[in-house]
Amino acid sequence: MEVRNPRPGNLTAVVLLVCVLVGCAGSPAGSELPRTTDQGIRITVSESDEVLPLAGCHTQWLLENDEEPPPGTCEQTMTVRRYHAERNGDAVEATVLGDGNVDPLYSMGLLARESNERISIVVVTPPADAELVRLTDGAAEVVDEVAPSEGLVALAGLGSDLSPQAISADGSVIATCPPTGALIEDVVFECTLAPDAVVPVTTTLITDASDD
Repeated sequence: MEVRNPRPGNLTAVVLLVCVLVGCAGSPAGSELPRTTDQGIRITVSESDEVLPLAGCHTQWLLENDEEPPPGTCEQTMTVRRYHAERNGDAVEATVLGDGNVDPLYSMGLLARESNERISIVVVTPPADAELVRLTDGAAEVVDEVAPSEGLVALAGLGSDLSPQAISADGSVIATCPPTGALIEDVVFECTLAPDAVVPVTTTLITDASDD
């Protein structure tokens, strides 16, 4: 009996079918939403343009003009993104207003962090040279990991003691935002600092008690 090798086209179709059914090992998933983490947390995002009040505008207008501001003066149309993480009916939501600009002081922008003690969701803007963005727990175990493919990256995991990390091509951590902040020279910062960051100087006025 003659045994024939399958044609390349048929073999490719079989391999693709197996990958779909059982999964094939490969690069981490992209950060596009919606997606489901390895812990079974479904992350989705909704986006809308909303008219929101400008912080402090009403008070400042009254101080300067001694009258109520005209309609619309203290309002601004802003893009609102709501990131929703859900698992087995348990859910948590984080909101990002506007474009999520990153403070140049930090190597990674922490735009939102919300937790209900069972599920946490974190939204960051990673450094441009980050190959991976991952979320680790208190034992340094990776609970979520994606390859950044857009400006904002949302990660989610079980628990509340979770830290987002940006990973370079050689596997080193180039930025992190621990839940309790990053301790640098006895000062707690929100995230690790950018390489060229200029740390702001805080001046404390000390009054001599003998002057009283």
